[in-house]
Amino acid sequence: MSRGDVEIHLQVNGQPRRVTAPVTARLLDVLRDDLGLTGAKEGCSMGECGACAVLVDGTAVNACLVPAFQAEGTAVTTVEGIGRPGALSPVQEAFVRHGAVQCGYCTPGFVVTGTAMLQEGSCGDRQALAERLSGNICRCTGYRQLLAAMDEVLTGDAAVVEAPPLRVGECARRVDAEDKVAGLCEFTADLPLPEGCLHGVTVRAERVHARLEAIDVSEALAVPGVVRVLTAADVPGELHYGNAIADQPVLVSDHVRFWGEAVAVVLAETLAAARAGAALVELTLTDLPPVTGPEAALAEGAPQLHPDGNLPVHQRLRKGDAAAAIEGAAHVLERTYRTPAQEHLYLEPEAALVVPREDGGLIVRAPSQNVFFDRHHLCKTLGLDRKEVRVIQQHTGAAFGGREDIYAQIHAALGVVLTGRPVRIVWTREETQVASTKRHPATMTYRAGVDERGRIQGLEISALFDTGAYSSWAPNIARKALVHAAGTYAVDDISVDVRMAYTNNGISGAFRGFGAPQVAFAVESFVDELAERVGMDPVAFRRANHLGIGKTTATGQEITGSCGLQACVEQAVARAEQLAAQRPPPPPHVDRGRGISTVFYGIGYGNGIRDIGSAVLELLEDGSFRIRCGAIEYGQGLLTVFTQIAVEELGVRGHQVSIWTGDSQETPDSGSSVASRQTYVSGEAVRQAAVRLRETLLGFVAEQWGLDVGSLRLGEPGVLDGEGEVLCSYPELYRACTEAGIRLRRQARNRAHSTKLDLGDGQGDAYWPYAFAAHVVDVEVDRRDGRVRVISLVAAHDVGRAINPLLVEGQVTGGATQGLGFALHEDHRLDEGVPVTLNMNTYRVPGAGDVPEITPILVEDPEPTGPFGAKGVGEPVLVAVPPAVANAVAAATGCRFRRLPIRPEDVLAAQERSP
Repeated sequence: MSRGDVEIHLQVNGQPRRVTAPVTARLLDVLRDDLGLTGAKEGCSMGECGACAVLVDGTAVNACLVPAFQAEGTAVTTVEGIGRPGALSPVQEAFVRHGAVQCGYCTPGFVVTGTAMLQEGSCGDRQALAERLSGNICRCTGYRQLLAAMDEVLTGDAAVVEAPPLRVGECARRVDAEDKVAGLCEFTADLPLPEGCLHGVTVRAERVHARLEAIDVSEALAVPGVVRVLTAADVPGELHYGNAIADQPVLVSDHVRFWGEAVAVVLAETLAAARAGAALVELTLTDLPPVTGPEAALAEGAPQLHPDGNLPVHQRLRKGDAAAAIEGAAHVLERTYRTPAQEHLYLEPEAALVVPREDGGLIVRAPSQNVFFDRHHLCKTLGLDRKEVRVIQQHTGAAFGGREDIYAQIHAALGVVLTGRPVRIVWTREETQVASTKRHPATMTYRAGVDERGRIQGLEISALFDTGAYSSWAPNIARKALVHAAGTYAVDDISVDVRMAYTNNGISGAFRGFGAPQVAFAVESFVDELAERVGMDPVAFRRANHLGIGKTTATGQEITGSCGLQACVEQAVARAEQLAAQRPPPPPHVDRGRGISTVFYGIGYGNGIRDIGSAVLELLEDGSFRIRCGAIEYGQGLLTVFTQIAVEELGVRGHQVSIWTGDSQETPDSGSSVASRQTYVSGEAVRQAAVRLRETLLGFVAEQWGLDVGSLRLGEPGVLDGEGEVLCSYPELYRACTEAGIRLRRQARNRAHSTKLDLGDGQGDAYWPYAFAAHVVDVEVDRRDGRVRVISLVAAHDVGRAINPLLVEGQVTGGATQGLGFALHEDHRLDEGVPVTLNMNTYRVPGAGDVPEITPILVEDPEPTGPFGAKGVGEPVLVAVPPAVANAVAAATGCRFRRLPIRPEDVLAAQERSP
């Protein structure tokens, strides 16, 4: 035992354990690093998220806050000691049954907290239950399912029911749920370290805008255990990369463009040595004038952040003559709306583990939304062929668009190339807050003319987005905003301009909705203001202007096929009225209001971008079936949905089908898990591959037995004849087909339809299909403190067909809760370019106690080109929430809020100004 170490004796999951650890070690470090119990997760390192919760002598505590030596003599229970697959605890079983599991990163913490509540026998109403769970944060589920599960467990109402089958239309359980509630899923930081693995720590420039004059790494290299310091000079391939524009350096060579930009990476034998070395890297920097706003960036004489200037994107849409139409209108209105930067705040920080292959290649494991994009960036910057780089998506603790950009894996891979040794990099929460992409802040000005009947005659829109230091997906996000800026309204004369400006404000990138949430807040708030100007009810005004079958969007695209917008409006309004009728009157100091929003959302990449899903279905030697698809599961339920689709087409049972996803070597490229596209695009590829494999198998049996293929079908035991008799089992069929040289692997590729928009006027079939939604929100506003409380949120969504209603409802509640955060709480704040919100103690997201009654309504208007009629739902939910909340607050207070988030101090100030 070295100096400064302590010996700790404790019981862990019922077993006596003895550990020697540094006196500075936390209980979380001992459990994860010394005992290999990785169910407790590192989320924030400051006791805010609850992901690291364990029981100490029966009490739930955050292991990141407990010094390891204080656990001496205690009994510690981690999630691994609570239940295992096949022998789940009541809490775990309830979570699985209610769909209270999505990405799974926060799940062990909730299981531990729920177990403590069950042992304590605590109960009470739903609000008390929510407050008890408030120490645990979930960014995915929206808490509704978690609360329902715990309510059932605590009240003893849990019923033993048979799990629904994995068939289309069934509320089937997630195929990965049991491993997640048992804490058995390995996220990147949970993986065992390979022999000789180096630890990497990033050196970041603490300047908003500066010239990098020199880097001195001599003192860092003198630290015992430090092996190498990586700088821009070490990059063997192209220094710059980027999703849409190659403008971002792997490491800064000369020009620092945002606070926290990566300048070097220290590699060492231990994490402590890497951190010590990173602290000693000396940067010589010369400050440059900062550009901290998009307006300033586009002003004459502004410092130019990139060689081509500060305006990387300007996209236009022109349909008819908007100016002339507005000029002749009975009513003319102009308003400006603003939205902030929003942090993804997925609970799993960025991480990567890269190991060298014997042939000189690399195996990269990391959370990702597209392993093929990651491989592309790695090959370009490292100077490698794509056959030399295999990227495997590890279990991913949510994404929301943030994992479309490449983070720790590019630095870890560079370290492997230069040292020949494995490298692991795990970012801190503060690094994630500083260096990962955010939702684009936006300023949007709307001007419209309306006739006496409430018909919009003309619409002019100008939107300016802050893309930060680098472009990320700026052109694509601008295009999504361009197409959706006019909302769900059929207007003949429209003009839209969307600009993206470079600034020194971090980096903006993809975030659930991809540019649509900003313009949806603006257009839906503006429509309410137009209705007020004309003297019409907001719902009636929308009905008078809505898109529908046969009408055209702002890009001139005719709506055909599936459009459930009107049904969404009617059902959402009706349900909101029912809920309101059941409420008692509010206290005298509280005002109530109701708001509505309607949105549409283009599914897939759009704009003619190659949008292909690819899947393979194969029969294996043991008689089971396997799906191979490059799509990424990060909590949305893709593994389960694809399994249900395959089971439905094959006619077998769910336990007979496995799935392999997210491996650049072993699965076909199915594009990113973004744009709410995977069920529609790749799900249809899975269906088609299943049909082809089924036809191959039945055709072979029909030929061998001399039977009519139409009389045969696949079933659980094997191939069945018209009487239901088993002709052969699947292992027998595998052997027979193999001997006959029949391929038992069938692939299908499905391409989504869209056309490239005209660069001059933005016209074309931008997306196919469109999802539609209507949200109705009721709020209470306390006049004493300005606090806004959302008391109900009815979310009606046209999903085409719900492959798994339980999972769809999970997406609705999760997206709605994230939308509530955007509306009322979330703002990634900067002080002249320097980040202020560095962790969960300063960046507030909704907790269980903030979530209102959320009522999902699934409208099924089948899309003929989707698998069994399905479209998508992941993003439209968030898009619809902020404007509905803002409209409800305006109805309650008589004050219009044109900037998000709507804080209590904003409400109080507005009420003071109001006559």
